[in-house]
Amino acid sequence: MNWLTEETHGRRIYLWIFGTLLLGYIYTFAAFAVLGRMGVTIHPQVSDLKIDITSWSLPFLLFFFALIEEMMFRLPLMIAVNADADKKIIFLFAFILSVVFGLLHGGIEHIFLQGAGGFLYCILFLKCGGYQKNYLQATAVSTAAHFLWNLSLCVIGIYHGVTAI
Repeated sequence: MNWLTEETHGRRIYLWIFGTLLLGYIYTFAAFAVLGRMGVTIHPQVSDLKIDITSWSLPFLLFFFALIEEMMFRLPLMIAVNADADKKIIFLFAFILSVVFGLLHGGIEHIFLQGAGGFLYCILFLKCGGYQKNYLQATAVSTAAHFLWNLSLCVIGIYHGVTAI
C-alpha cells in the first residue's frame, strides 16, 4: 500500500477523478448486469424533495449534497489518519463507511452500487491529500468526483425522461 503515501498533485488529480468516475461507470454497469441475472432489482432511492431535474438550481443542489455527504463520510477517515492509525485500520474505516453509505442510499442491495462508489470516493480522498492530512484538497477532490457522478446520473435521467428526483 505504498502507492497511498505519495499525494497526487496538479493535473494528476484530474486523472484520478476521471479514473474514479470511469471505474465507477464500468463497475456499476457490471453490477447491474450481475445483480439483474441474480434476479435482484435495484429500486432507485425515492426522495421526498421532488426536485425538478431540469431546474437551473439543480447543479447547486447536487454540489451541496455531494459536499455534505463527503464531509460526513470522510470525517471518520480524517480522524483515523490524524490519529496516525495503521493503513489497515484506515481501509477498514473506508470499508465500513462505504457499507453505511450504501445502506443509507436505499438498503442492502445498494451496498453493491452506492457503497462501492463510496469506497471509490474514500480511495480518492486518501490518495489526493487525505492520507497526507491535506484535508481541504482531499475533500475538494472527492466532492468534485461525487458531484460529477450525481450530475451525470441526472443527465442520464433527463435523457430517459425523468423529470424529478
